[in-house]
Amino acid sequence: MSLNKKGIIPLKVLGLAVLLFFLVAFVAVAYFSLRESMENNHEMDQKKIENEPEEERGDDEKIENKEVIEEDTDSENSIKEIDLPTVKTGEVRSVGSESARLTGELVDTGGDEKVEVRFHYGEDEDNLYVNTDWLPQTSTGEFSYKIESLAFNTAYYFKAEAKNSKGSDYGEVYFFNTDIPTGVSRSDSLVEIIEFSIEDGELVVLEDNEEKTFLLQKDAEVLINPTTERMESIEEFRAENEEGGCTVIPDEIFEEHRLRDAELSDIKTGDEAKLELHEVNGDFFIKRIILER
Repeated sequence: MSLNKKGIIPLKVLGLAVLLFFLVAFVAVAYFSLRESMENNHEMDQKKIENEPEEERGDDEKIENKEVIEEDTDSENSIKEIDLPTVKTGEVRSVGSESARLTGELVDTGGDEKVEVRFHYGEDEDNLYVNTDWLPQTSTGEFSYKIESLAFNTAYYFKAEAKNSKGSDYGEVYFFNTDIPTGVSRSDSLVEIIEFSIEDGELVVLEDNEEKTFLLQKDAEVLINPTTERMESIEEFRAENEEGGCTVIPDEIFEEHRLRDAELSDIKTGDEAKLELHEVNGDFFIKRIILER
């Protein structure tokens, strides 16, 4: 009886050992299968994220991509090249005897957000020694500046300037003439021209045995009028050819004696002329010269 018991006990132990072995093996196989499955699922999810459109991704990834794009944009702006601005000199407006409004146009900022503009002006084309204040110009377009305390009846030259962080650009040089203040216009009697200077704009005449010097307006007009002797010849022609109270004067004779345009260069010493003058504060400026020839 004791032998049987001794023979049975080892069989139970062996059975338990075999059962435990299979249990451990089953757990190990299940563990490694589950791990492999999880790794495969992770790889598939990663590929799906890489291939799907941006709008279908998560908010965190969108924010991350946005930050990268902003960094790239900032990088591009930091290396953006700035060019010189481009400016044009414009027209002059509201010209008076002592003031005028200068205009210009900023054509291109050169890619810079901070641009300033101003004008240079003066009486000498090669020496525009007066500068206006700088004006900020945030965009392209027209700008203007009113200049004052000018001399009347004077030619002024001006040009526009624009500058940014790269440097300055200048427009072309233009000019204008200031007006003469409102005064009294009058016609003088016949005078003799004894000296004339186009460069200085001065005319010296002899009137009643007295020398007088006048300055020309910038737009002074010169005309030639037939002399008294020629007008008398016309009267004679008229008297001889009058028919029925009507005189027909040939075109060539009329052309020879009509009031016609001339230039300052046509004025000669010894000419007789009538002067139409403009009075300003007691000074007389020549508005029109009518030469008698």
